[in-house]
Amino acid sequence: MLFLLVSAELRKKFGASVEALTWLKSCMIREGADHFRYAVEMMSFGFTIYLLTDFSETFIMDTDLEFSDLLFLGGLQGDEPRSYAFIKINPLVNKILGCLEKPVHLKTKPEFYDLVRQIRLDPNAHNTQEYEALRLIREKAYQQVSLTIRDGEIVTMSAEEDIPIKEQKEREKLILDALRSHRFQTLTVKVSDGNVVHLSQARTLKQKKGKKP
Repeated sequence: MLFLLVSAELRKKFGASVEALTWLKSCMIREGADHFRYAVEMMSFGFTIYLLTDFSETFIMDTDLEFSDLLFLGGLQGDEPRSYAFIKINPLVNKILGCLEKPVHLKTKPEFYDLVRQIRLDPNAHNTQEYEALRLIREKAYQQVSLTIRDGEIVTMSAEEDIPIKEQKEREKLILDALRSHRFQTLTVKVSDGNVVHLSQARTLKQKKGKKP
């Protein structure tokens, strides 16, 4: 039933050919697929469902949040010319549900989107300290990042960096350079059999009261 309504909508709005709709049918009613059930389930949570297709290679029926991620992550990128049909599925599903012995109408829920938006924003940095901490963690140069937190705010950060030692003759110079550096307050030297085998240095950054980045 859903396929018939989708086909009618695509034919009416986009002039889809019989051949194009035959291909679409193979996607929608293939074994193991239950797009109507999926749409009802997602709509019961408050989602808006869309269908995207080019009638030849691409068929996607999913929530608007998934489409947002798809576009953000470059899921439809490419230089080749291509056109898509994009329709909202909610009215079609509700049309079917309205024909039941006990009619049902599933509405989208703005409060649900507010909750999803809040959850998605949570992992982001809320202030300059958190932003700096994330930056240090993501930098490949640092092997360890330590944070001191007071009353829910970062007050100090310490980043430890390994210093590569290529040749024995470089080691004493590297140690002296590290000692003279103003960027680092802690220097760790590991020695084995009288030879320096590992050298690392750490700096501590005092943090001021946070501001939004």
